[in-house]
Amino acid sequence: MFSGIVENKYKEGHLTAVEGYTRLAMLYEKQGEFEKSAAVCKEACLFGIDESQRMLRMIKKAGRQPTTEELELI
Repeated sequence: MFSGIVENKYKEGHLTAVEGYTRLAMLYEKQGEFEKSAAVCKEACLFGIDESQRMLRMIKKAGRQPTTEELELI
């Protein structure tokens, strides 16, 4: 029921998994939460969604080096 209200108000359909991860990562980035954004990108990559380039950018913005696990996803 709630999703119908959102769809009517914003004239958007259901988000796909790819769009959901992308939008969440972008939201965290806009808030300056680069580590959270990188974590969302990492989770997306683990599910087969290619957010590796965004993850790399977020890691750089966070001012750190990628972990071994993150490097394997990139």
